[in-house]
Amino acid sequence: MKNTTVLTVLSAAGGGLAFLLRLVQKRTGFSPDTGLPIPGDLPARLLLILLVFLCAALFLMVRRLPSRHPDPRPFQDVFSVQGAVTPLVGGITLLVLSGAAQVWSVLSGSPDFSSDGPLPSAVVLISGVLTALSALCLLPAVLSASAGHRSRNRLAAPPTLLLFTPAALVFQLVLDYRTRSANPVPEAYALELLALGFAALAFFHLASFAFGDGSAQVFSFLAGGTVILCAVALADGLGFAADAFYGGCILFFPGLLCSLQPDAGRQRGSVSGEESL
Repeated sequence: MKNTTVLTVLSAAGGGLAFLLRLVQKRTGFSPDTGLPIPGDLPARLLLILLVFLCAALFLMVRRLPSRHPDPRPFQDVFSVQGAVTPLVGGITLLVLSGAAQVWSVLSGSPDFSSDGPLPSAVVLISGVLTALSALCLLPAVLSASAGHRSRNRLAAPPTLLLFTPAALVFQLVLDYRTRSANPVPEAYALELLALGFAALAFFHLASFAFGDGSAQVFSFLAGGTVILCAVALADGLGFAADAFYGGCILFFPGLLCSLQPDAGRQRGSVSGEESL
């Protein structure tokens, strides 16, 4: 079994367990009257221990991947997504629906905010449009990579398109932090902000492969962490827009992890070294 496949299984299984623990914590770990965390709550402690363990396990696993950086191979050589098109397109669809839900909440006058305080309608509208458009910008790269080596004879997807997604997520992260930081209970929202931060970094490092500057180790750690943290955030039930976003990341990044071909870069580097000798 490939190391990247083991990483995918670890992230999915760890995310599922973390999701269940977060569900239990939301029911038993906070006072129903004040919303304050209950000291010594067992699910909260177990969730923290699990996240630390998964972080350490991911770090050790990615250390086994080739450390070649930068990776100058074309994007479609780094990610062989022929067998993972369905989860990748499904993830992009959910991300688009997340942005569309934000836009619809403004147009219909029924806000579906993922924050503790209301945001101006114009800000929510801009955030929704950015989320939907940035998700669509992922589609050309996925379709180009799904064609494999045949795509070399076609025009490659513009690398700049992949930068729109992390930019949109940074915008969303700033908005969420501004509205939720007033909450005196950081345990209620800290993991959601962390999930957004990991997702923004993972999409940014995904874009770096299109510019010939990717790192399999860094991307794999961030992608696995994004899956786990998004599973935790999904348990909070913040509304359709937020759930669609977290669900989209949970579908998208495992598909990329399974498709990652880090060994090819190492083998190519070894062959080039032998030829130079």
